[in-house]
Amino acid sequence: MASQIPGFEYDIFISYRQNDNKTLPSIAHSGAISDDGWVSEFVANLAIELEATVKGRVSIYFDRNPHDGLLETHNVNESLSSKIHALILIPIVSQTYCDPESYAWKHEFLAFNKLAAHDQFGPVVKLVNGNAGNRVLPVRIHELDESDVMMLEAELKGKLRPIDFIFKAPGVNRPLRAHEQDPLKNSNKTFYRDQVNKTANAIKDIINGLKHFDGSKPKEDERKSIPSILTKLDKKITALKSIAVLPFISDGNGNEDFLGEGLAEDLILQLSILREIKVLPRAQSFRFRGSHTKQRQDAKSLSVADLVQGSVVKTPQWLWITVKLFSADATSALWSKEYKCTFNELPNLSQMICIDLTEGLKISVSEADRKRLNRKVTVDSLAYESFLKGRSYRFADDLSKSLDCFQDALNREAQFARAHAASAEVHILMAYTGKTTFNEAIEKAKEGALRALAIDATLMEAFTVLAFVSMCYEWSWPEVAPLFNKAFATNPINPKSEERLRTVMHQIKSSLTDADLEVNTIPYFLRAYALIHVGKFDDALEAASDAVERDANSFMAHRALGLSHLGMENYDEAIKSLEEAAALSNRHPWLLFELMGAYTQAGRREEALAIMDETMAHANILPARIHNFLFP
Repeated sequence: MASQIPGFEYDIFISYRQNDNKTLPSIAHSGAISDDGWVSEFVANLAIELEATVKGRVSIYFDRNPHDGLLETHNVNESLSSKIHALILIPIVSQTYCDPESYAWKHEFLAFNKLAAHDQFGPVVKLVNGNAGNRVLPVRIHELDESDVMMLEAELKGKLRPIDFIFKAPGVNRPLRAHEQDPLKNSNKTFYRDQVNKTANAIKDIINGLKHFDGSKPKEDERKSIPSILTKLDKKITALKSIAVLPFISDGNGNEDFLGEGLAEDLILQLSILREIKVLPRAQSFRFRGSHTKQRQDAKSLSVADLVQGSVVKTPQWLWITVKLFSADATSALWSKEYKCTFNELPNLSQMICIDLTEGLKISVSEADRKRLNRKVTVDSLAYESFLKGRSYRFADDLSKSLDCFQDALNREAQFARAHAASAEVHILMAYTGKTTFNEAIEKAKEGALRALAIDATLMEAFTVLAFVSMCYEWSWPEVAPLFNKAFATNPINPKSEERLRTVMHQIKSSLTDADLEVNTIPYFLRAYALIHVGKFDDALEAASDAVERDANSFMAHRALGLSHLGMENYDEAIKSLEEAAALSNRHPWLLFELMGAYTQAGRREEALAIMDETMAHANILPARIHNFLFP
C-alpha cells in the first residue's frame, strides 16, 4: 500500500493490544457488534469515514486486513520494521496498552516515536490553520490509571490529548460501541459516530499539514499558534538585554521593609519603559531575599545578564539609598550610587534612579522615553508611603489592610491615579477570595479603574483591571481584547502588561505550557471559562480539571469544573463540583444561581426550590450570558 506522501509505507498505522480486539461470546452472537472485535470494527468504520473526509485514498495498516495483514507464517519483527514507517500512528489506548513489556508498546508505539523524531517532518506538524498536531493520534477506549497517563505523556513529551471512545457509568469503564443499547446512560455524553468523524477530521488536518510542510518544525510542546500580538512581544523581548531588580534591603527594622520593596518595584516599572532592556517582573525577582551576597547567589537561577540591588536607611529627616548594578556572575559592582533625599522627594526617586542606571547599563534612552521618565509625580509623600504599604500588604495577602492603606493614600491625595487602580485590583481579589460581597466588590473595582483613567488616561494597571472584570466576571468577551491591547500599547514592555498578556491571554489561547513567570491557578480556570463560552465543554473539562488539581481550594476552578460538566449534561458531577465551589466561596451568589440551574436541569426540583429563596435575593447580579446558558 502507498502513502499519499512519497517515501512512507502507509498513511496510518493502527497499534493495539490483541486482547482489545477480542469479543465476548455473549456480545458476539447478539448482533450488537461484529465478531471481529472492537478494533476491527473501528478500523472498518474509520476507513469509510475517511473516504468522505480526505481527498485521495488513505492507506491504513491494520494487521488483520486481508491484503496487508500479518499471517502466522510471517516474520513479525521484519514485517513491521517497514510498515511502521507511516505518516500517523493511532494507538488504541486501553487499560493494558501502557505496558513496557508489551509488543505494541515497545515495537510499535516507541518505534514510531523514534522514527518520527528523525524523519523530515518530526513528531509535531504545523497544521494549515496555524495550529500544531502530533503525528501520534491516540484513541482511548478506557479511562486510564494516572501512572499510564504519565507514561504516555513522557513519551509524547506533552499533554495527552486523545479522542475518547469510552462508555462511562457508575462502575462501568469499557469501549464505546458503534451500536449502543442505552447511549444516553454514557456519562461522557459522546456518540460513536461523532468520535469516528472527529478522528477522520484530525487525520485530514495532519495529512494536509504534512503536504504543506515548509521545513520549519514547531517545538514539540507546541499545540496552538500564539496570537500575533504575543508573537511580536516574544520576538521583541527575546532580543533584549535582561535585568532583574531584587528587593531592596531596609535598615533592619522589619516595619520598614515595605519601603525598600516598594522602591524596587517602582524601579521595575520605570525600567520597563526603556525599549532596550527586558526587566523581569516582580513575581520572579522578589523570590530572593536575605543578605546581598545570598541574593546574588540565589538569583543566578534567573539567567539574566545583570542584577540590581539596593539598601534603604530611614532617619527622621532623611532617606539614604544605595543602589548597585552587578553582572549576574560577578561579585564586584559595575556601577553604584548613593542617594540622600527628603521624604517629599520620595515619589520621584525611582525615576531618578532609573535615569542614572542607564549610564551603568550603557544604554541610550530615546527622547520619548526620557520625557516619560522625567514626568514628575505630584503626590503627597505620606500618600505615597501609604500606597507603598498598601502594595506590600497586598502581596502579603492581607487584603483588608492593603485596602485601608490605599484609602488612606486617597484621603490624602484624591487625584492619586495609581492608588485608585491599586484599590480596584484589591477589590477584585477580595471578590475572588470571597472576603466581600461579589457584586459590590466588582462595582467598586470598575469604579476605581475608571476614576484612575479619568486622572491618567495612559495608566496601564487600570486597563488590566477592566479587562479582567470583563473576562472573568461579566463575560463581556468582545471588550476584553481592546482593553488588553490598550494596556499593551500604553507601555508595551511593562512587566505587569507582559505578565497579564503572557500568563492570561497566552494560556487561554494556546496550550497552557509552563510559562517562565510565576503561575497560579487563575490563568488555568480562565481557559476553562473561555472554552465554556464557545461551547467546547470537553476541552473545558480538561482545563478545569487541571485547575482544580493545581489549586483544590479555588472555588473558581471548581466552578469551571461544574459548568463544564453541566454543558456536557453530566448533572451529578456538575452538582458535586458546584456544591464544592459554593462551600469554598461562602455561598457566592453566582454559585447559588448555577446550583439552582443545575438542580433544575437534573430534574431535582425539590432541591432547586430549597435554595431558590436564597438565590433570588441576588437576582439583580446574574450576568445575562450565564442566565442564557443555564435557562435557555
